[in-house]
Amino acid sequence: MPRYRGGLSLSDLLHEQASVLGSQVAYAWLGDDLGVSQSLSYAGLWGLANRMGEELLQRSVPGDRVLLAMDNSMDAVVMFWASIVAGLVPIPAPSPDASRSTYGLLR
Repeated sequence: MPRYRGGLSLSDLLHEQASVLGSQVAYAWLGDDLGVSQSLSYAGLWGLANRMGEELLQRSVPGDRVLLAMDNSMDAVVMFWASIVAGLVPIPAPSPDASRSTYGLLR
């Protein structure tokens, strides 16, 4: 697993932020009115990412790639971090949209 600041992995950094910043907002999702429609704290993100990461590891092994073909959403953020926590390589991609592209479903 790649190491960063002080030898920490991205997973370690998220855990550190969850420990230090706990209830502070890590991600805020804006609605159509530009008001915050969803938010997720560092501790909440850490908890969700760990639970989902455990689920991912039942179907894969660290180092595997995970295609995240999802719409922009808080779920996509959680799945990205769950992949990181599980030691997987997340590959974000827009979800296929047949109504917008003749190639959407083929992709």
